[in-house]
Amino acid sequence: MIRILLIIAIVVPNLCIGKPTVKVNYYESGEIKCEYRKQKNHVRVTHYYKNGEIKSISHFKNGHKHGLWQDFNQDGQQLTNAFFYKNKKDGFWTFYNPEGNAHCSLFYKGNKIVKVIQAQVAAK
Repeated sequence: MIRILLIIAIVVPNLCIGKPTVKVNYYESGEIKCEYRKQKNHVRVTHYYKNGEIKSISHFKNGHKHGLWQDFNQDGQQLTNAFFYKNKKDGFWTFYNPEGNAHCSLFYKGNKIVKVIQAQVAAK
């Protein structure tokens, strides 16, 4: 009986979610330029620099911006961290300085800024 329940617990979620469809585009030089990973109505798009570092990661649901969006520089350092909900800015958006520290955060609700948080600047 336990084996049957274990098999059901493993198989049923996989049947509901399904296998992801992955499409990859390449630069002429052969490096990965962009990867599209679709699973049901969710799509994750990852863009890459020619040096192989991730440039950006974005998520879509039913064709709308939905979920975490991130941007990085060519050295792999994060530049922004943002959230969308049904194509609208929603939640914390954080912007990072070249040293990798958060220098400003905005809190959005339904595409409107609710709060601005400015990082403390150290006195010289």
